[in-house]
Amino acid sequence: MTAGADIVDGLRDSDSFLEKVDQRIDGAVERRLRRTLAEQRMQVARGNRPGAGADSWAERFGLAVVSLVLAIPLSAIGAYNAGLSGLLISWGGVVGVNLVQAARTNPALLGRRRPSDDD
Repeated sequence: MTAGADIVDGLRDSDSFLEKVDQRIDGAVERRLRRTLAEQRMQVARGNRPGAGADSWAERFGLAVVSLVLAIPLSAIGAYNAGLSGLLISWGGVVGVNLVQAARTNPALLGRRRPSDDD
């Protein structure tokens, strides 16, 4: 055999390997998608909003931590460049972002009804 034939055989083997890996990845993604859709259907059937649940606490906590971490340099920059008004504007932005997030996860906070309450 020549070196060229060895290379061609190696490429065929690698193509076969890649096809097998591709099939396994496709199967795993399809199973995960089916599981996620089934979980969402169960939540809807139980009357829960899709997307609300165990991760909503972690999402709120993460936003709170990020807000506090970013509020420190924003406060310093705002106060240094614009004095008290810059400090108040930077904190107003931080509070505004948190209020929007709170209203998104709890529409009753602003007096709005949840979308599932229309039934």
